[in-house]
Amino acid sequence: MANIMLVGLFLAVYAIVEGGIWGVAGIHTAWNFAQANVFGLEVSGNEVSVGTLWDLEEAGPGLWTGDFFGPEAGLVATFVISLALAAIVLRMRQAGTAEGQLR
Repeated sequence: MANIMLVGLFLAVYAIVEGGIWGVAGIHTAWNFAQANVFGLEVSGNEVSVGTLWDLEEAGPGLWTGDFFGPEAGLVATFVISLALAAIVLRMRQAGTAEGQLR
């Protein structure tokens, strides 16, 4: 649940920086498609019911892999999302934009 809020915050900041939601829609669609249709992993706890390119299974402690919820619930995702959020906030601050949009 914390990672869902964290990625929501990242995508909200991304939408502000880019000035629209098309990039957010693309990121979300690409993530879900790759996770389910390419790698065969669960998406937010939902099992994959379509054919996949690879049929991977998480191996390791659930705390790291996200267990039955899928990789977006693991600590690895927490780390990656936190880095992405920090990078976009840092980029926004360095640009010194009042409106939020980077040019």
